[in-house]
Amino acid sequence: DGDSNSANTTCTFDVTVIDDEAPVITNCPAPVNPYSVDAGECDTTLSFTATATDNCDDNVAISYSVGGSNISFPYNFPIGTTTVTVTA
Repeated sequence: DGDSNSANTTCTFDVTVIDDEAPVITNCPAPVNPYSVDAGECDTTLSFTATATDNCDDNVAISYSVGGSNISFPYNFPIGTTTVTVTA
């Protein structure tokens, strides 16, 4: 009968959307092999850049690590072989 004191009911729910497509590394550095150290030195300072794309994000974070520890460039590489892992 048009009672102005009648109450409405509401409900809420969450919609979760996930991006389950991993980014793709599009350019993994291909260093020159080998690099020489300067006279009297036991390491050399080098920098490398990888690139990656993602279907949902234009700004893909890229990290570099050596032996499980994050590194940044420029990095002092010692004599010998150093494996660098790139993660996007």
